[in-house]
Amino acid sequence: MKNVPKWFEVGGELIGKVSGYAMESIEGLPDLSSDQASAARCALYHYVQCLKLSGDVNREGQHAVAISLVRQCVEALTILESALISDRVLCQSLRSAWIHGKKTSGAIRKELSSKVWASYFPGLWLKPWTD
Repeated sequence: MKNVPKWFEVGGELIGKVSGYAMESIEGLPDLSSDQASAARCALYHYVQCLKLSGDVNREGQHAVAISLVRQCVEALTILESALISDRVLCQSLRSAWIHGKKTSGAIRKELSSKVWASYFPGLWLKPWTD
């Protein structure tokens, strides 16, 4: 690809930094059981690899594959976020339900949406695409 978009460059640089910070955060949570911490680490590894590969295949013109890998990123981020939220009671409830097959990642996203995401800073959602 001759003209690499800036977001490919910036995103590639940030993956390692953000994933390192996330791993430190996982390791620093003493209330996660070994199963829960392992699931969070696996979700992080899955997220990083899917994100990297989606960028690679997108640059090669395999856009449908790239989109399916981004979908996998969303699934992994759901599991990862459920381990890292500050409401530790909700964290334990969501993690346990997912590990024991009582909630899907979609059900976890629904609960995160109603109980957690509304408190987040709007961030990039309010930025125009041109930025």
